[in-house]
Amino acid sequence: MHTQIIPQKLTPVPGLSSDAIQLSLYRPSVMIIVIDSASSSSFLRSMPRTLQVLTDLYGVTVFRGLNKVADNSAPNAHAFLNGVRSDKLMIDDYVLKPEVPDWCHRYLNASKFIGTQFVKAGYVTMMADDGPKAIFGWPNCYGFKQKPIHHYLSNSFVFFMADHGPRWGDIREGYVGRLEDNNPMLVVAVPEPLRKNKQLKANMNMNANRLVSQYDVYTTLFDISTVAAQSNWTDLSAIDWTSKGFHKRQTSFLRPVDLTRSCRLMQIPELYCLCESDEKYISTDDPTVLSAAQYLTNQLMKQIDESGARTICADLSLVNIVMATTNIVRSFNGEQNRVEYVVMFMVAPSKGIFQGLVELVNGQFRMPSSRLSRINAYGTDSHCTQDALIMPVCYCRDLV
Repeated sequence: MHTQIIPQKLTPVPGLSSDAIQLSLYRPSVMIIVIDSASSSSFLRSMPRTLQVLTDLYGVTVFRGLNKVADNSAPNAHAFLNGVRSDKLMIDDYVLKPEVPDWCHRYLNASKFIGTQFVKAGYVTMMADDGPKAIFGWPNCYGFKQKPIHHYLSNSFVFFMADHGPRWGDIREGYVGRLEDNNPMLVVAVPEPLRKNKQLKANMNMNANRLVSQYDVYTTLFDISTVAAQSNWTDLSAIDWTSKGFHKRQTSFLRPVDLTRSCRLMQIPELYCLCESDEKYISTDDPTVLSAAQYLTNQLMKQIDESGARTICADLSLVNIVMATTNIVRSFNGEQNRVEYVVMFMVAPSKGIFQGLVELVNGQFRMPSSRLSRINAYGTDSHCTQDALIMPVCYCRDLV
């Protein structure tokens, strides 16, 4: 596929403030390069010469604690490009509904898109993808109704990052593979004029080893486009982002990041959380594990039913359990502890391997997040549907 940038006449942005075009304020360019399925560790192993060039020429900061917030590409992209959560999330007894319900089958609101924020700040924007449907359009989603950008280094921020780590393959079936999936790469280069900014350098170096998320990437981009420039980069102290309309789950890593932040506060599902816990392996023959695996298999069938695909997708049945762990988690309100199980299991006839987290509360299972992770590739097994949410689960009946 050949991509060509066509020159166009730019129209004034309604409501563009005079502050946004003051030449006295430093307005660096921003470049975001996203690689699919690249963990922080795999980047360091696989691209050492790239890292060397980025370090020698641009003095990059390698963030080792970026935590994905959802299973696959689209919901993580919603987090770092739109700043919203697209999946359901359960925290203790509270169910948080998706902030963009049915995002695939409705046009997206471009007002929160980070490119829109840069346009409002006087930037010219461009977005390019390696596929014709792009991140929010694959495989048959609506995406944006109207083009949210204009187009698609010494004066630029460069974000060299991934949406998530490797989601399937043999390595994914082990503990290390799970960590790599949850820890996408993030390398940030600062514009040359800002590399001598001691406050920025100190903040970035400190935050490089702290827990951050895709929501923080969005807030950082907003900070670059709007807030940091208002002080001409002279004040990068911590601020209350909720006063600017942001959720308390997110912050900018151009400023000090609170060391005490937890996955719960950051709305990162426990299944994807990088924080260490007292998680222990448990026998796959344990009766509770067997019940949990059957519950998760039933949840897969529930997803098929709710999508209206029961007539084209085969019924799934539990075959065996690959791995299981358990962990006792203290309730947020301190009133009751709950037991969590992470179970990896295989179903027939697809031979699909899935991983899910369930909580056991008062003898009943419940699933805090709305999705299970597919661990192995499914190829053309789901050729009979174009529903992005059901494709990893569906095994077409004509293959049985």
